[in-house]
Amino acid sequence: MMKKGIAILLAMLLVCGMLFAGGAGEISSTSTSSEVKKGGVFRIAITGDASTMSLYELRGTSDCLYLDSIFESLMVNDETGTPTPFLAESVVGDPEALTYTIKLKEGIKFHDGSELTAEVCKWNLEMYKEYGVLSSSFMSKIDNIVATDKYTVVINMSSWDPFLPNNMARSNGCGYMMSKQAFDTYGMEYIKTHPVTTGPFVFDHWERDTKVVLTKNADYWQGEPNLDGVEIVVYSTLLVAEAALKTGEVQAIFGADTEMCDYLKSEGYCVSSTAVPSTCYNICMDCTDETDPLSNLKCRQAVAYAIDSATIADVVFSEYGILSNQYSWPGERCYNESVNYDYNPEKAKALLAEAGYPNGFSTVIHSVSSSVYNQITQIVQEQLAQVGIKVEIDNTDIAGYLANINGWGQGMLIHPMGLANGVPAQIAANYVQGLKAGIGVTTFIHNDEMNSLIQKGMTQSGDELTETFKTVQGIIFGDLCMMKVIACTTATNVYSPKLMDSGFGEVSASRCSTYWKTWIAE
Repeated sequence: MMKKGIAILLAMLLVCGMLFAGGAGEISSTSTSSEVKKGGVFRIAITGDASTMSLYELRGTSDCLYLDSIFESLMVNDETGTPTPFLAESVVGDPEALTYTIKLKEGIKFHDGSELTAEVCKWNLEMYKEYGVLSSSFMSKIDNIVATDKYTVVINMSSWDPFLPNNMARSNGCGYMMSKQAFDTYGMEYIKTHPVTTGPFVFDHWERDTKVVLTKNADYWQGEPNLDGVEIVVYSTLLVAEAALKTGEVQAIFGADTEMCDYLKSEGYCVSSTAVPSTCYNICMDCTDETDPLSNLKCRQAVAYAIDSATIADVVFSEYGILSNQYSWPGERCYNESVNYDYNPEKAKALLAEAGYPNGFSTVIHSVSSSVYNQITQIVQEQLAQVGIKVEIDNTDIAGYLANINGWGQGMLIHPMGLANGVPAQIAANYVQGLKAGIGVTTFIHNDEMNSLIQKGMTQSGDELTETFKTVQGIIFGDLCMMKVIACTTATNVYSPKLMDSGFGEVSASRCSTYWKTWIAE
């Protein structure tokens, strides 16, 4: 099995990285002993400082790590990618009344001693609506927000938005809570670099391009942390970070690639990958140009049957890819089991003959030069050649690639769909009619049936919404076969087996850690 590192490219399409912890040993990373060791500092290596700690500015991978290590949110995603209350006791949507009712957990204190009440929650949501860089995407349908009692907030919508819980649960989302008292005392500029939150560790100081230092919050609402502190330490490269891990300077490497994960795993370190995938790699096909053979459904189906996703995922993503055939994965709530284009080259040849191309045809796949893209497109080229489809690979620069996303003309396009927003939100953002921007606006089919279902789903919640978007996936990936999914990919972590009960990187990206439980064995 070949082991390859995944180059990070087109960061705006990928979700935030992950996190982990310290030096090699024989102890399991999940505690089986009651002998919890108190004290110590969990140090995480990162290659590149954050640009901001502001809740309202655009953030990259490093920024998400910083914020998710310091802030807590109303909701987080569980291991299936479903938004789940965290600082909130419950979040209940009512599509008919156009309301979301947030019931807060009681007694949660910020680091300055002030309490997370409904008025403070209301203020936080209003601040993001006013200043958040993604406010127009996350909160445009919010009419007003009301604190109805000390711990209850009602959000009144101008029209229904089933994706608000997703937007509160994700990294870079609108659910983070900070101290209103700190803002009122010190102002906006101060809190951008001195966050005051509810988390298990208190912001101490930030040495730019060097490290962020957090100290224990002894009054943390889930219990006093075992650690004395957490530090995020900046290194110039992954190789330098690896050396720091081996010498015990740090207990984790943030954003380790798969090649490093495989190597360090062989050296006795622990590797984890997120339960919730971050990206879904697809081969998208032109469906609308009648001069293109791929406008024929049988030709698209032939391509789908001729591509062996399992082989590609094994070569490119090793054990860190999850086989799928749609914008979700087995076990995810919107996964449609009826979609099935398993590798079958003989069926591909038969479909080509039925479509009038018994000897295949020539086409192009639009891409951009990077390790992952190059590997996928080259293997796809080889596999399609086996059924008579000759593929030219068109590598362009990033600007050219981004210009192709709305519509690439004839042929195919390799595309990594980010999964951070949740499956229904991604589909709704890209497959309704009348879009000016989105994947395949001019080259995908946007038929009335699919549009009607998406519009219906936008008025629903819960199980009804799930079933609607499961049906839509069946149309996109099954009935219309507009793309062939290669795999969903997970973010990977490397850490010492001496790190206990951290939970970081086990569910999604930089969120959902259990820092207050974490301890380091000697």
